[in-house]
Amino acid sequence: MSILGRLLGYISMLANLCLALLLLGAGLVGALSESSMKVDLIPASPESMAQVLMYSGLGGLIAVVFGLRPGRLSRSLLVLWSLLVTGILICAFFRPSYRFDGEEHFRLGIWIFLGSLLLLIGSYCHWKAGGGEKRR
Repeated sequence: MSILGRLLGYISMLANLCLALLLLGAGLVGALSESSMKVDLIPASPESMAQVLMYSGLGGLIAVVFGLRPGRLSRSLLVLWSLLVTGILICAFFRPSYRFDGEEHFRLGIWIFLGSLLLLIGSYCHWKAGGGEKRR
């Protein structure tokens, strides 16, 4: 695997770790404040949004921890997590209830989507690099 692929894989792991910690932190703040939350990109009711964010953050942390282990099977969770994040962003932009607040908001959505695609490609590179190890 090329150096660029490995670097992209590690950047993807770091970015996914930050995303998981952000989701977990936002979910904890929402649960502790005991108020309803609204996040337009995530398809959940405002009453259960804090729980959805906490479980998503925990799932992302588990995927990153398993991504640190050698072998393709354990690293496949990171690819699935990245695929889930990208899929949620794609579905969110095409939902009829989601609206862009102008051209700048649309551009930001495109950049976020392209970033998630880059993370997905990096997760795939990290998964592919995990197949070369052999146990003794």
